[in-house]
Amino acid sequence: MNALDRTEPRWRARVLRRAALVVLSGLLVGCAGGSTPGSSETPRVLAGMVRTPTPTVVLPPVQDDSGATVGFPAPVHGLALVYFGYTNCPDVCPTTFADLRAAMRDLGDRADRLGITFVSVDPERDTQALLDSYVGSFFAHARALRISDRTALNAVGDAFGASFTRTETDGKVEVAHTAFLYALDAGGRLLVQWPFGTTRKELTADLAALLTAQEAS
Repeated sequence: MNALDRTEPRWRARVLRRAALVVLSGLLVGCAGGSTPGSSETPRVLAGMVRTPTPTVVLPPVQDDSGATVGFPAPVHGLALVYFGYTNCPDVCPTTFADLRAAMRDLGDRADRLGITFVSVDPERDTQALLDSYVGSFFAHARALRISDRTALNAVGDAFGASFTRTETDGKVEVAHTAFLYALDAGGRLLVQWPFGTTRKELTADLAALLTAQEAS
């Protein structure tokens, strides 16, 4: 991390997280009160946020920088986990990934049914090589997605309800983004989204419950 990144104000991320929670409060009914989607048994309350009705993420027909059509396929009987962030993020992104890595260790072999994608919201600085190295430092198998076309990138974020901004003034770059980890099933349904601050224990329990539901579907 260079000197410019160290001076990036952390309060912007905190303010945006709080604003996102306020905006989403009218849409979400499951903050510590949702149920395991697709389960026929007594529902377990999830720590993450569950929207009612469950939305389906409809992606625009856009391509990433490799020329591939953007999509987030889930493994068989598994989940696609999607996160919007950037490699220069001083705290929120690495903390979220560290907690997710720890939760996956807790899940053992079941973690093989989690497909992880990191979408850069700062493609101006995040080269593909840098993204691959960053994601690889946390996960053995994960995808780093770079979409340098801002219109296309914003459209993908909109499909999830994610928002992010990047400003540059006198050579100083500031990036702000909503800090949610999203979980999709094979049909593209957004089953749950976890805000920053969700604990490793909560994340592990939620993922275990969701994977059990997928096994039964």
